[in-house]
Amino acid sequence: MDLDLNWTPIEALRLNAGYATANAAPTTDQLYAPLVYGDPVSVFDLVTGQAVQVIPLLGGNPDLRAQRSDRLSASVSAGPLTKTGLFLNLSYGRNETQDGVGQLTESEAPPS
Repeated sequence: MDLDLNWTPIEALRLNAGYATANAAPTTDQLYAPLVYGDPVSVFDLVTGQAVQVIPLLGGNPDLRAQRSDRLSASVSAGPLTKTGLFLNLSYGRNETQDGVGQLTESEAPPS
């Protein structure tokens, strides 16, 4: 869903606002891909100061939720304020994403 508002109450003043929201469900692979254990990888643990072995676990997770994204923006523009063409613009924007699902690319994925 997208909502946009553009309003010019007087010639030298412009108000703009926008709101958008979107949902994206996880793919079938992200939910139900078979579990695969990779070869152990050495990783340095900064907390303990030791190298540890981790076993990569790849596959799906049926508990994943749909990703939700929200975008909000607002701006006010005024001008020209002087004979030289001075304009004033004030903008605000906020983007928020919840329950995002990411994955390693082929070059980042541990060897299996």
